[in-house]
Amino acid sequence: MRKTSATCGICKTTFTNVSPGYIRNDRENSVIEYINVEHLRHVYTINNENLLHGPLRVYYPSGRLHSTVDYIYGEINGIVQNYYDNNTNSLQQTVRYIAGQRTGDALLYYENGALYKKLPFRDGQLDGEGFAYDLKGRITAQYYFKDGVELPSAPAAAAAAAPAPATPTKSQLKSALASAPASATVPEYDPLAGILITN
Repeated sequence: MRKTSATCGICKTTFTNVSPGYIRNDRENSVIEYINVEHLRHVYTINNENLLHGPLRVYYPSGRLHSTVDYIYGEINGIVQNYYDNNTNSLQQTVRYIAGQRTGDALLYYENGALYKKLPFRDGQLDGEGFAYDLKGRITAQYYFKDGVELPSAPAAAAAAAPAPATPTKSQLKSALASAPASATVPEYDPLAGILITN
C-alpha cells in the first residue's frame, strides 16, 4: 500500500516524492519506508496502536547506515547510534535511552574511531562530569553539569551538589549558651534573621 501523507508521522519532517513511502502489513505491525527531504531513507515499524515499536533504521543516500534507534510502544529504549557516511561507516555517537530519556554517558567519536567527547546524562539531562579528547586520547576540556546546566568549574559543581547548611534548633542554641564560659560574650539569637548576634 502506498503512503499518501507527505509528512513523517514520527519526526514530522516532510519527505520528497523522489521515493514515496510504502507500508508492508503483517498481523501485528506495519513496516514503513520513506525518504525525507534530506534524502535519508527511514525504515521503521508501527504497531496496531500506531506507535513506533521495534527498530528504526535510517540510511544515507549512499546506502550506508545513518542511525539505529529502538522503540518500545512509542518510546526510545536502548542504545541509539549514529554513523559517519564514510567507507568504514564508522560510529559517530552513541547514547543509551531508558523510557525515552537519555541516561548514562553519551559518547562522540572522531571519524577515525577515536573518542572525541563523553557527556554524562541522568534522567534526560546533562548531569555530572564530562570530557573532550584530542585524537591521541588526551583530555582537552572538562565539563561540569548539574540538572542540565553547565557549571564553570569543579568547585562550583561540588558546591552545587553539597547540601545546604542546617539551621540550629532552639535547643541546640540553648545548649551552646549554657556551656559558654561566664567571661565569654553571650550571643543573642535573632529568630527573624536566623542568626546569632554577638556584642
